[in-house]
Amino acid sequence: MVRTSRRHLLVAAAASLGPWRAKAQSSRPIRILVGFAAGGGNDLIARILAQKLSDGGLGPVLVENRTGASGLIAADLLAKSAPDGTTLMVASQTTYAVAPMLYKSTTFDPQRDVAGLAMLGASPLVLIASPSLMAKAKPGALNFASGAASA
Repeated sequence: MVRTSRRHLLVAAAASLGPWRAKAQSSRPIRILVGFAAGGGNDLIARILAQKLSDGGLGPVLVENRTGASGLIAADLLAKSAPDGTTLMVASQTTYAVAPMLYKSTTFDPQRDVAGLAMLGASPLVLIASPSLMAKAKPGALNFASGAASA
C-alpha cells in the first residue's frame, strides 16, 4: 500500500481544481458541503481543503454542514446545485455507495449526477469487543459485516 500524507492529498486536490475553477461560470464563492456534523473527519478535511484552496487563489471557499440521512441531505443539495463549479462535497463511500442502496428516498443517481474529483484520505475502522466475548473460542458463532475490502 502506498502511503500518502494528508498534505499530498490536499495538494493533489487543489491542483485538480485549478483548471476546473478557471472554467467556472460564476464569481460566487466556492461552497464545500459536508453531510456530517462539524468536528468529524469529513468536516476536518473539508475545512483544511477550504483553507488551502482559498490560500491558493481560488477566492473564498466556505464549508457548509448539512447533516442527516448518512450524508444524503448534503448529497441531494449537491446533485441539485447549478453546474457552475461553485458547489463541491467532501463525502465518504457511505453517502454514495451504501446509503442509496439502503434508503428508498434517494433523489439522485450517484453515477449520473456527481463526479469524483480527488480522494482526500482514508479512514481505517477497528472492530473492538470485550475480552469476555471470546470470539476465537466460538468459531462460526459470531457474525459481522464490514464495508472494508477485507476483514
